[in-house]
Amino acid sequence: MKNKVRFYIIAAKDENNDVVKDFDMYSFLMSFNEKINNNVDSVRKNIDNRSIRCLPAKRVSEDLKQLVIPIGRMKSEDLYKENSDKKDMTMVDEKLYDMNIIFYSGIHKVAFITLDKNGPSYNAIAKYLSCFSEYSIVIFPVIATVTLEALRHMEKVKGFGLDILLNDSLMGIINQEVSEGKKKSLIQKLTPSIAKEKNELNCFKVSLSFDTDSSNKKSYLNLQTVLTILEELDLDQEYIKDFYIRGAKGLTKPIEKTSIKKNNHYVEHIFNLNKNEKCNSDYIRINGQEAIGAHINDFSDFIDNYFE
Repeated sequence: MKNKVRFYIIAAKDENNDVVKDFDMYSFLMSFNEKINNNVDSVRKNIDNRSIRCLPAKRVSEDLKQLVIPIGRMKSEDLYKENSDKKDMTMVDEKLYDMNIIFYSGIHKVAFITLDKNGPSYNAIAKYLSCFSEYSIVIFPVIATVTLEALRHMEKVKGFGLDILLNDSLMGIINQEVSEGKKKSLIQKLTPSIAKEKNELNCFKVSLSFDTDSSNKKSYLNLQTVLTILEELDLDQEYIKDFYIRGAKGLTKPIEKTSIKKNNHYVEHIFNLNKNEKCNSDYIRINGQEAIGAHINDFSDFIDNYFE
């Protein structure tokens, strides 16, 4: 999806693998304009057997230390050759390159990067940037956590599912409830027949999915029932391998699909482009603050913990 971006930390590390906390990443990235100095060769590097280079950084906000810098690799070095006599980077057409574009916000110490699979990966970009620094430049995704408490603030949800392991722990609970004549727990209601016949079936896991009519975009599950199931299930039990939510709205951002048991997920943003718009460096320069503002609550704790 070419209108989707993912948030990352970009940091410098010294030879002891310690974070250089006073490293000015904004000034470092802006300095590429000086390195270029109308010289393509000064910013072209061979990374993983591919030629990678940057285009000029574009300042977004001096006060917020925000900028945009495209980094790409030529689509085919056999098909496209740059004129060695014309090294003015400003004349280079981005269409010749498979680009990924960095939006960096120094005040937040965070970046987001476009996700063109043909462009350089974030690991390749980190290697590229390291070529110009005395330190090792590292880039890795920001990971956010969705908590059960946060899910109680959902307004709508399209679907949910869970994976249940038919292990000794679950069978022990079911057998105890049956022998003691207890009221059936939710987990026993969900897995009665299969649990009894698991040996004959040679079955170890049950996956259950509850979804709305996919042809009706305005159809949602009964939210109160979903929340009741969430509260009745003890997600810490080892027999519940996973519980996931789809199409949740009303949180700090919509959730396409996220695991609650394994509740870490990437922080991403999708730009709503008009028909004739493209998610290029000019678009991101103008609209990048939209993504920062939409996800500041998702990345702030992760960033603070990393740089503390």
